[in-house]
Amino acid sequence: MNYAFRRGAGRDGPWASAGTREAVEAARQDFDDVIATGGETTDYFLDEKRKGLPQTLRELSVRTTDRRLSAAVLEVSISLHSAWSLATPRRARVINLHALSSPSSTAEIAAQIKWDLQVDVCRTGLEQCEVALTRLNELERKA
Repeated sequence: MNYAFRRGAGRDGPWASAGTREAVEAARQDFDDVIATGGETTDYFLDEKRKGLPQTLRELSVRTTDRRLSAAVLEVSISLHSAWSLATPRRARVINLHALSSPSSTAEIAAQIKWDLQVDVCRTGLEQCEVALTRLNELERKA
């Protein structure tokens, strides 16, 4: 999917609403996926279809003239970027949290803590997606 917006068009034309909606819905799907799996690795975020999404959301937030929509879309972008920053290089599920004797189990616990934080960030991102989509719906009804 290509989330790039059309340059040269007006700031808040119908294309902007569609492009913004498409990007926010893609972010919502990513947040849902991360929550459902209990955290994701960097490979997930480096996939071609989602790699540029945080930047696209940031650009869309700047191009909209509605302050509430702009702020919500920017928050979605920030949450997505934060989730990405908490991604681990590889997946190593924690089996026994009480086995702290080896360095590998300590690394596994650290990874699990990062995934838990990542899931929390994604829950916040989902809330911001709902704020952005609600505002988009309000603006479309006014138009």
